[in-house]
Amino acid sequence: MADAARDPGRLRAYLEDHYGQPEGIACSPRERVETALVLRQPDRVPFDFWAVPEVYEALRGALDAPSDEDVLRLLGIDCRMVTARYVGARARTLPDGTLIDAWGTHRRRVANAFGSYDEYASHPLAEAETVRDVLDWDWASPDDWDVSGIREQCEALNSDIGYHLRYEVGGIFEWSWALRGFARFL
Repeated sequence: MADAARDPGRLRAYLEDHYGQPEGIACSPRERVETALVLRQPDRVPFDFWAVPEVYEALRGALDAPSDEDVLRLLGIDCRMVTARYVGARARTLPDGTLIDAWGTHRRRVANAFGSYDEYASHPLAEAETVRDVLDWDWASPDDWDVSGIREQCEALNSDIGYHLRYEVGGIFEWSWALRGFARFL
């Protein structure tokens, strides 16, 4: 693998051999994740992947991959994400350039040599002390999202291969961290 990493053509060939043909394996990506979730041993560790657009762009170039989906296939990623379109009015940009997202979390854009991302600037439930504080908070409404395209996304992603699908909710701790702050939610 180390030699393949230095040569893009060899790297792509290595990935094609090891992960690039999910339709040809006995355990589907969905089955692999579900096996792990019930604490049984899958054929290998399930993979998930998130990246900023700049990282996807670099990977597409390095792997000679025409699309983000091809990158995910070559890397053997078992999970795919489906999303709803946000149609609410809650999200807004503040005068200092930071933003309040659809969930009410406060974010700021941070750039580095590899790309840019939104990090948390503050946490709306950081000072919550009681269950009542949490219940009384101005929660986002389900009506703020148009979910009409979710079925089509699921069907398209699973038309050939059964992937483990997740709704755009972040990682297992993402929203708790966003709303409460990392140290407070722990």
